[in-house]
Amino acid sequence: MTDRIVLRTAFFNLVGGRRQDSSETFKLTANLRTHSGERLGFYAVTEASPVGPMGARARRMVLDVLQGELASRFDLPHGARLKHAVSAAHDALLTEFGGHVQVGLTVLLSQDSALFLLQVPPGQAYVLHEGTLHSVSPTQPGESIGFTQSLGSQAGPYVCLFRDTIESGDVLVLSGSWLADNMDPDDLRSAFAEEEPRPIARTLFDISRHLGASDLTCLALRAEVEPETQSEIRQPAGPAAPPRSVWEYVDDAVGSFGYVLGRAREEFVPPARARPPAGSSMPAVTGASSGAVAVSAPTVLEPPSRDFDLDEEPVLEDIPPAPSALEFDWSREHPTDELPVVAPHVDVSPHRTAPIPFRDRRVASESDLEEVNFFIRQSEAVGRAVPPPVQAFPDTSIAPERIYAGSGVAGENYGTVGGGRPAATATRARPRRAGRQSRTAVVPPAMILWSGVGVGLVLLMILLYAVSTGGGPVYLDTARGDADQAAKAFTVNPKSRLSARDLRAAWAQIALARTHNMPAADIAVAASYVQSRSDTIYNVFRPKATFLARFAALRSHPTQIATGTSDLFILDVKRRQIRGFDLSTGHLLPRAVGEFGDTNYNTGNRQFTFAAPRLLTSIENNAVALDGNDNVLVNDPAPDSPVLTVEPLQPPAATPHLVGAASWNGNLYVLDDHDRQVFRYSASGDSYAPFVSSSQPRLVKAYPALRDGSSIGVANGAIFVALRDGSLLKFAQDKSDPDFDSRAHFAARIPIPFHRASEIYARDKLPYLFLVNSAAGKIVELSQRGAYVRALIVRPNLIRRMHGITISADGSTIYFISGRSLYSMPVIPTR
Repeated sequence: MTDRIVLRTAFFNLVGGRRQDSSETFKLTANLRTHSGERLGFYAVTEASPVGPMGARARRMVLDVLQGELASRFDLPHGARLKHAVSAAHDALLTEFGGHVQVGLTVLLSQDSALFLLQVPPGQAYVLHEGTLHSVSPTQPGESIGFTQSLGSQAGPYVCLFRDTIESGDVLVLSGSWLADNMDPDDLRSAFAEEEPRPIARTLFDISRHLGASDLTCLALRAEVEPETQSEIRQPAGPAAPPRSVWEYVDDAVGSFGYVLGRAREEFVPPARARPPAGSSMPAVTGASSGAVAVSAPTVLEPPSRDFDLDEEPVLEDIPPAPSALEFDWSREHPTDELPVVAPHVDVSPHRTAPIPFRDRRVASESDLEEVNFFIRQSEAVGRAVPPPVQAFPDTSIAPERIYAGSGVAGENYGTVGGGRPAATATRARPRRAGRQSRTAVVPPAMILWSGVGVGLVLLMILLYAVSTGGGPVYLDTARGDADQAAKAFTVNPKSRLSARDLRAAWAQIALARTHNMPAADIAVAASYVQSRSDTIYNVFRPKATFLARFAALRSHPTQIATGTSDLFILDVKRRQIRGFDLSTGHLLPRAVGEFGDTNYNTGNRQFTFAAPRLLTSIENNAVALDGNDNVLVNDPAPDSPVLTVEPLQPPAATPHLVGAASWNGNLYVLDDHDRQVFRYSASGDSYAPFVSSSQPRLVKAYPALRDGSSIGVANGAIFVALRDGSLLKFAQDKSDPDFDSRAHFAARIPIPFHRASEIYARDKLPYLFLVNSAAGKIVELSQRGAYVRALIVRPNLIRRMHGITISADGSTIYFISGRSLYSMPVIPTR
């Protein structure tokens, strides 16, 4: 038999600098059962921006969506299931908070010895394997991207997925990014010195509190081989029992049937009161069920002592332990000694009973048994002493409840002579555990009868209602009728608002059908019918994208794309390079167009080194990229082109935060959402220094709306800025000051739902503007004046990971990035 790996855990959670070990913002589920019966280990740690109630709510939402998707999508492999769950959580955050709350995530999914570790920045994990401590992070060492690529962000989540196996003795720690940013490496190594979950969590907690950690979750796990239990040890097989005959099975069935009839008679037939025979000196017993005994005058009995419980034993093993703050090891490290309790002296009078007249052998035998039982009840109680109170976890910061063993006497049950319940029935009663009250509830047959009558009446009313209404409200048929009315109204007058009104009514009927829990398959068919009518009215296309290339290098993460006259340029933020794609051959260029560490050609001046690229655009067939140090790289991958150039630029402001770049007439335009301004670097005409190093502001003033800017495009002398809320601003030449631009009247009317914009693409000689919502996979085409033209929606398996778009030089093809792949589709598709 192979050894089974189990994970021992310990954790702590800090909220606002105080200890709060609740499971709302992290998950610790050692046995997550999917809908197919599969059992997985699910451990997750989250952190949010901003903190507080809104962040805690977002974290709970992410964990709930993750757990639901992992349990329901059992048809997918574990890795694909994790990615699908993260995509669903990202969409839920965007829908609920509109991009204002971001959540970082670290998830561990285990099955036996197989592990799947998924991280979305910011996140942190540590692995201790064979005495070596490893740090696992979704970002490069020294790189900090914060929550810009987290769940719920406008740019979309960056997902890192690792697969490995775990061995006995390995230790894993899942935590927030605070540990990696604030804790000294020596302190981390000292925390992992003992290689046990509880000491590790305790040491990390003490160091974090000492350093002033405010919000931090830490989960420590250690892999161990599950010990074999006694039931798992295979015992040698004994001699086989002889086969049973048919008559033995019949005898067992008759005995069982007789037992059921006896139990039914005891439960539903009230006991008869027994009266002693005339002239008998036997004491009469009344109210046998209440336990009260009336004894005749000659009999003198003292009540039994109630200091001890003869029928009960305190069962402390069945009481679950109090929740520990730092471990889940229920072994008793500090067992409490049980002190003996000296029983007080009980003076019991000698047992006396009246002579029993002989009636028949049955009565005499019952009387003898009653006499023996009565003597045992009157004897001095000798039993176990009641143990003292036990405290389960003396070391934890959470004070556990003190557990006491019960000391009450069980209810007495005396037998009767000549009728009623026999004395032997007392031996069948189960002993009552300590701390629980014995309750015997007999349901009268009349109550059962009337309950059945009530349930039958309710079912009859439901059946009559269904027959009278024809199977329920016709929400779906009404929705189809409203959709047809909308299509007819649009055909008669495309500018009429009647079609929009009828479509809203159709979707309202679909919502009512979902509210009344109508069959999901019927709702899906009706919703598809309404959607097809809506697509026809609003000119919405759902074309099939064509795969072009895949970036299969390790840690590839393409995010931006630009078009040259003969090549495409793709920015890979994780590999810190710019790749080229040859449109004539349909293959990636063998060498990078630009990358981290490139330097300019030394013409006698200083050499400048290009850092990690952040923004990308193009001028003719040159890739133009900006890094975080205000250096610009210009390069044409053609063989006969000039050499690669790296030029330092002066920062456009004191503390700039550039979020977009575009080009027009050889000039470079950048969008600064911190200073709420657009700056321009003019072309110089020098191939070794293509731009003037100083920038010029293009707007007459800073516009507060640009604080939410996400992208910039320039075409025909006008500047277009896309905002995160889905709106679009236009800036044209100012009438009073021709050297600057001011906001121009521009009203983009988008009839379909479009709540946020991640990118705007504009270029000379293109008749349309392209506004992109990458989270929903929507590309809306607008005229230069803002009129709606059409919408393109990418198929569902691509919409959650679209990063950027560009248009071919002839304006007929759209190129976009999804995940690690490059796709294309036509600008004007056909149905």
